[in-house]
Amino acid sequence: MRGAKLLGYSGSINERETPQSMIDGNTKTKWCEVNAALNYADFDLGEGKSVSGWKMYNAGNEDQAFITSSCFLQGRNSLNEEWTTLDYVDGNEADIMLRTFKPATVRYIRLLVTRPTQNIGMKVLRINEMELY
Repeated sequence: MRGAKLLGYSGSINERETPQSMIDGNTKTKWCEVNAALNYADFDLGEGKSVSGWKMYNAGNEDQAFITSSCFLQGRNSLNEEWTTLDYVDGNEADIMLRTFKPATVRYIRLLVTRPTQNIGMKVLRINEMELY
């Protein structure tokens, strides 16, 4: 996703830890947010691209609790379209999550995080990197 443009997001703890950090190719930087009930980040890939998998690097190296448990990867081809779910993850415990899904061509990608940690009720989102395949 390097080169993708960040279009919008639910929030971040500071100016250095925005979702742009998830697509900078550096697993030592991260997106961090602590206030939102639902966290999302929207990206423009610049043109329609065929995708069939993704990889997410969580912040389990800081604490196992910071591993994202539940999220959606969504896509669409126009800003006027509804989001289509490409993949849904529930109960993830892997620090580095590698997923595949039915191939789709999309221009816009949304990561929608519904449970950012291993602990129910904890709202600390920490994601180091995200890649599309």
